[in-house]
Amino acid sequence: MNKKVKKILIIDRNRLDGIFRSAYAAKLLKKRKNYESIILTENKKQSQSVKTFKKLGFNEFIFLSNQNKSFANLSLVFLALLSSVFLFLKICFKKSYILTNYRFSGIKIGDMLVDHLARYDSNFFDKEFFNTNTFKSIYNVLFNILFIKRFIKINNVKLLISTSYSYASISSIGIRVGLILNAKVLMITGSSYKIFKKYEESLKGFGKFEKKDFLKFFKNSKNKIKSKKYFKKRINASSLKKNLKNITKINKHDWDVYRSFYKKKNYSKSDFYKLLGLKDINKPICTFALHAFRDANHVFGDLIFESFYDEFLETIDFLKKYNNFYWLIKIHPSAEKYGEKGLVEKVLNRNNVKNLKILPNYISTKTVLNLSDKLVTSRGTIALEFAALGKKSIITAETYYKNFGITLNPVSKEDYFKKLIDNNFPRKMNYEKSTIAERILYFMKIKLVRDNIYNFTNPAVEIGDKEFLKRLEKKIPSLYKNKNSFFKLYDKMISRI
Repeated sequence: MNKKVKKILIIDRNRLDGIFRSAYAAKLLKKRKNYESIILTENKKQSQSVKTFKKLGFNEFIFLSNQNKSFANLSLVFLALLSSVFLFLKICFKKSYILTNYRFSGIKIGDMLVDHLARYDSNFFDKEFFNTNTFKSIYNVLFNILFIKRFIKINNVKLLISTSYSYASISSIGIRVGLILNAKVLMITGSSYKIFKKYEESLKGFGKFEKKDFLKFFKNSKNKIKSKKYFKKRINASSLKKNLKNITKINKHDWDVYRSFYKKKNYSKSDFYKLLGLKDINKPICTFALHAFRDANHVFGDLIFESFYDEFLETIDFLKKYNNFYWLIKIHPSAEKYGEKGLVEKVLNRNNVKNLKILPNYISTKTVLNLSDKLVTSRGTIALEFAALGKKSIITAETYYKNFGITLNPVSKEDYFKKLIDNNFPRKMNYEKSTIAERILYFMKIKLVRDNIYNFTNPAVEIGDKEFLKRLEKKIPSLYKNKNSFFKLYDKMISRI
């Protein structure tokens, strides 16, 4: 008698290396545990994503873009429209409304909606939401929730496979909806994976690592030495100085190093104060290190503020009446990439903020780290770099390094503003704590990001879709052999489901 067939819902994010990871895991689950797979995609039938899944042996698809035109989904369309109207009006006309608290059809969706609007709604920074684009964004998200929820129920889906968890994408929605319906979720990136079994786990984001894994990794003294060397190379950009003839060939994980440290100018304290027109060299500096406002605000969990942008607005408004520090703003190195060029300057001018200075882009982050007495950031990597130099920063969001005792973590806006103007800085740490910061930085940036062990080759974003498909065509026959180390890696993963 055949075992009962169980269903997997694979969520397509239109990234070829993600397609491979999810398809490869699903193939092994079919072999080991008798799972059958269905692909949920927003792409068209002739897209490269669909063609790649078919090449890998998958033929059952649900095309989400067609579903709101189907008579069978008329009730879902009506409910999504009605709910969208109510939420839309709240966002547009109730200024005190906290969108991050919004729940729909049993799941928390407000945080993902904030991220989605910040990333894709051109009116987000003006806080002018009364337009068709904002309404369409809300409606699409709510309809997708209803459709995915009903699909999982009807098809008795027991497992979802996703390779991305950010914004209000169908991947993010699928993860939360699946878990609230008691399905499991396998989330696979190029360098790590996580098996979600409870809905509450999904609210904490994906990027955190287990402390036990961190401690185990650094039982090896070689890794301790490597972490120290990595930090020095990072702030000096020495890893980029050799053979850097073409910046387009930089590994994508080195872009933050390139933008912050490579060929940037370092200054002494006196020259730095002189450059910025800071007249009192004994007056301390507080640097407000911004995030790229559009970039995945809630990917690690909750923030004290509604978004990175709201934090910026409320902080500069608060600081206008305080002069106990030189308040400096460090714009995120990726801001221009996200279409935010000139935004900070525009907001400062519009709000007539005179006592905050923007740091010139050509100044090395190394100088900023060395000369700042206080550093404020939502959850930036810069807080780890600051801690590695023995100083605690103020962070305002959940993040992977929050609970290691190397940062100050306000619990509310009131607590944050109190710490912001507190003169008792810098808050120094001992050598052991600063070493922990170096190790976290190395563990996150190298072990959990750059190693890329769950991809058989470089990600498509680095080598291009054409080259990725070429390598896939050549490699795929050998990847399914039981003795293959790659096979064993995935086999171990799925044995835990």
